[in-house]
Amino acid sequence: IMPHGLFLFVFMERHTSRITFNRQPELDAHPSPLNSRGCLNQHCWDKLGDMAYVLDQYGPYRIGVTGSAVDPIGMPITDLWRDATINLNASATKWYTVAADPSLGVVRFFVKYLSDTGTRPTRAFVFHVESKSWWEEEYPFEIGGACLSLLAGTMRLLVGAENEAIYQTYS
Repeated sequence: IMPHGLFLFVFMERHTSRITFNRQPELDAHPSPLNSRGCLNQHCWDKLGDMAYVLDQYGPYRIGVTGSAVDPIGMPITDLWRDATINLNASATKWYTVAADPSLGVVRFFVKYLSDTGTRPTRAFVFHVESKSWWEEEYPFEIGGACLSLLAGTMRLLVGAENEAIYQTYS
C-alpha cells in the first residue's frame, strides 16, 4: 500500500487499485482497478516530488498523484526485461529496491541480471528526472536496501551492503 496524493494505491503483482473514501474510510472506502501494472515487492516504489516511481515485471514506470495515467519511463531499458536479462525470479526480486534521491533528482532501481552472482542486486538503473535520461551503475558489493538520511544538513541516499556496511550513493 502506498499513500500518494489523496489516495491509497494498492499494488499487486500485476495490477494496481486505488482506494477512495468520502468521509470515513472504515465505512465508505471504495477500491477501484486502476491499471495493469503492479509492483515487485513492498520496497519497489518511492516518491519524488508529485510522482511515484515503481518497478514491476515489465520494468520501471511512474504515476502521478491521481494515478489516472501510467508513464512507462523505462522504454530505453525495456529490452533488458523483454530479453530476460533482468532476473525476475522471486528469490532475486525480493531484494529489489527503488530509491529516490531528491538532492540529485534521480531515482535508482536496484536489480540483478540473470548472469550476476550472489543473492542481492549489484547494479542500479538510474533515472534522472529532469533530463529523462538513464544510466547504469555497478557496485562491487551486494545491495540489501536503501534509505534517505540527513547528513551534514542534506538528505542523502544511503545503501545497505554486505557485511553490515552502509555507503552513500554518488551521482
